[in-house]
Amino acid sequence: SLNTVLIIGVVLAALTAHATPSDQISEEFHRTYPLAANGRLELSNINGDVRITASDGNEVKVDALKTARTRERLDECRIEVEIKPDAVRIATRYPEHQSRQFDDDNPARVDYTITVPRSARLDEIKLVNGRLHIEGVSADVHGSSVNGEVTAAGLAGRVELSSVNGTVDATLNSLANDVTVHSVNGRVLLTIPSDSKAEVNAS
Repeated sequence: SLNTVLIIGVVLAALTAHATPSDQISEEFHRTYPLAANGRLELSNINGDVRITASDGNEVKVDALKTARTRERLDECRIEVEIKPDAVRIATRYPEHQSRQFDDDNPARVDYTITVPRSARLDEIKLVNGRLHIEGVSADVHGSSVNGEVTAAGLAGRVELSSVNGTVDATLNSLANDVTVHSVNGRVLLTIPSDSKAEVNAS
């Protein structure tokens, strides 16, 4: 089953603020957290894209860009990070009233670029409105988006990827574990090594 580990754990912080060409206000967030090579990443994001890539090392590097139409919307959107020796959890938080009326309230957008250890597990990477891309992770991956495409490349562990309104496109370097890819309203593309021995169930 495609286990896209949702990598989470962002701490609230805005480093720089400036006006974008579209008259939106933006803030950057840059943090690095230690994580065991086989640790876990979890992430939840309501509005914005997430890109996760693997590298050698024992840390999680988080770069995020928060944008909104007004300073009020920018300030009330928070990036929260919880850190443990074996796990980093990142979540984008909004005021409770805004969460209930998300479609009408022009909420801030947060786009994440995250680097994780190659053997880290992506336990729960959950997006609502945004694209998810995962690359080079050799451990289990569990990722999903409600409104957005989900793509993955160079995976080698147990994989679980899904989208409700979007394409799911996954390429595996090896097939030694279960893989599950699922979309309700979108194409499903799965590429596996030519010498793979597997039983395929599709509907």
